[in-house]
Order: sequence, then structure tokens, then C-alpha cells
Amino acid sequence: MGHAVIAALIRRAIPKQVMLDHAEIPGVARKAAAEKARELGLSGRAARRSTGFNAHLVMENLLKDLCERAGGVVIEDRAFPDTELTLHQPLSRYGRILLGRATIHERKGMPSANVTRRNGAALNRSLTGDLFDPSTDASAPFHVLLLTLPDFHDLDKIAATYLAVIAPDFNSFLFVEEIDDFIAGYGDEEGGVEPVTADALADAGDFGLIPRKGVEPYAGEEQRAEDAAQEKS
Repeated sequence: MGHAVIAALIRRAIPKQVMLDHAEIPGVARKAAAEKARELGLSGRAARRSTGFNAHLVMENLLKDLCERAGGVVIEDRAFPDTELTLHQPLSRYGRILLGRATIHERKGMPSANVTRRNGAALNRSLTGDLFDPSTDASAPFHVLLLTLPDFHDLDKIAATYLAVIAPDFNSFLFVEEIDDFIAGYGDEEGGVEPVTADALADAGDFGLIPRKGVEPYAGEEQRAEDAAQEKS
């Protein structure tokens, strides 16, 4: 299934205004998280780690809120729908689309291959089958990722946001496009939901964090990769 067909399937499931809100959320979350890091008196690597972790939390909450307001379904089960494939991160379901998110560290780079993303990629076999083969389920759900690339020179900013569909072998993309270019492909479609409100952002960004003295924020696999990318830049 080609790039244009996958793009059409995503646009059919997610209205333009809802996708515009998806494009806005990463930057809003990053800015809120950076402000929190400054409030905590963090700088340098500690500030980057805190910002990356808290941006993830804010984004996750805002995406769930957007999904519910847009009429989608938030999935927080331990398995992908109708499968035994393990799921550790929440998804937003819009028709066939199971939308997740991940951080990357170079333009159009692959995200880290955690269990959830590997299992999500396995679902994308439905996009690689022969449409004329009776065994191909043309209505099967597939996994789409909202990929965000932090700006390594400005703590408050996101350098790029992409929509991506990873191949089942997790070695390449079946589809990847910068989200602004993807939105341009909708044309003049209107309608959708209200944009993110200040109240929603305040709720999503209520971290409740009181850091212990002398203890740096935890750095997971993605954050360690971000630190390495920052040092190279």
C-alpha cells in the first residue's frame, strides 16, 4: 500500500481540525515543561531531562483530552485491541487509526523500538498485504505515531513533528511526513473540535514535582538518546 493511500486512510479517520490540534500540542507541552524546569531552578542536562520527561506527561494528557473531545476512544489496556500484543502506552483510536507518540533525535529518524512500538508495527502488516488477496483485512486497525524532534538549541521548542507508520520489521517507514505538509493535503476541509484551552493545559501540566536535592531527574532510553544528540549538535 503506497504513501498516498496510507495518507488518505489517515485523513479519512482524523478530521483536519483535529489534526491541527495534534500539530499544536507538542509545542505547547514542550513550552510548559521547559517553564516548569526553570521554576525548579534546573539548568543544563538536568533541565533537558526534566523538560523531556514532563513534556511527555503533558502531551500524553492533552492527547487523551483531545481524543475524547473529538469523539475518539482512549485505549489504556494492557494489549492492543482484539489482540494479545502487549501495550504499555496509551493510544488514541480514531476508526482504524491507533495513534501513539514517540520522541526522535534526528529528522525523519526512527524512534526507539520499545515493546509497544514493535507490537504496533506488527499490526501494520495489514498495510503491506495484497488488497486482492481474500486473507487481507482491509478494515484492520493500524498503528500511526506522532513523532516529535526536540530543538537541541532551544529548550522551549520542538524542531519538527511527523506522522509516521513503521514497517512490520521495524527497519523502515511505510509512511512518514512532516505534520504541516500532511495537513496541507486536506485542502479546505473544515470542522472539528475546540482547540486546547488554558484550563486543559493547566490540568495536564500539574506535575506536582518536588525534586530531591542532589538527585537528577530519571533519564530513560529516549532521554539518554536526546542527551547524546544534544552533545553532538
